[in-house]
Amino acid sequence: MPEHKTIAGQPIDAARQGLTERQRHVCDLLVLGLSTKEISARLDISPRTVEEHRAEVFRKMGVRNAVGLARISLSAEKEEIHG
Repeated sequence: MPEHKTIAGQPIDAARQGLTERQRHVCDLLVLGLSTKEISARLDISPRTVEEHRAEVFRKMGVRNAVGLARISLSAEKEEIHG
């Protein structure tokens, strides 16, 4: 039985589903390496709003920064590909 990665005791995909649609958009763009200013322009929202969404994404996903977010996102992708 494969070991599934978890965040606060729940699978990563379940934690991601706990994000709002806008938070998922911000999460995806953060993982791609976009800055707050770039995300703001892409989503047509203020940089402050991006920062608020970013903070909630980090909190809900159980990470401290974008590197941690990218790490768990890549881990989840790898698990999805390899089963």
